[in-house]
Amino acid sequence: MLAVLWQLWETMNSMQSVFILSTRKMEFFWTHSLKEIEQQIDTLRQFKHFEYELSDEFLPWFHTLPIYLELDGFRVVHACWDDNHIGWLKSNNIYSIFENKKEISRKILSDYDNRKGVVFWVFEEILKGKEFELGPGESFIDKDGESRNMARIKWFQPNTYRRFKKDVFLGIDRENGEQIVDEFILDKLPKYESDIPVFF
Repeated sequence: MLAVLWQLWETMNSMQSVFILSTRKMEFFWTHSLKEIEQQIDTLRQFKHFEYELSDEFLPWFHTLPIYLELDGFRVVHACWDDNHIGWLKSNNIYSIFENKKEISRKILSDYDNRKGVVFWVFEEILKGKEFELGPGESFIDKDGESRNMARIKWFQPNTYRRFKKDVFLGIDRENGEQIVDEFILDKLPKYESDIPVFF
């Protein structure tokens, strides 16, 4: 079971880079900047001499993977567990049948491509995490050297451990991380309140 979970986690970890590829063609759903291409190059490089495996095997298999798992005693999600988003996925059919396989439907992928509406936000936040806009004039340099004014939230961090920005936001630099977070902001941030362990 652990081997299966590890494989699922590794695969989901590359989801951000592969998810936006078309299910059956080697094309992207939307235009990519150099930054987005750099983020995806590692996954694509692994298929350099095996393009047929990427298009004929990996991508079709990839689109059959669950977006989340809720099993007896634990949960698995790529980046962020959000009860409302999971509830939406449970009550909406995001799959279609293609060549006798259940896969994420092209309509759902197209709706995600539009970058608006509930489909976009459900997938964006489950697969990438929730973000928070920092205060006016605030920014930090991320691991890729990009200046960011949006920070991913440590939704899994209990409120009792949320005091400094380093306790609340992922990837924030040391200087900004030592700043105390205002109580008003802490109250607005999402948090995981279930006792069920979640792996991400």
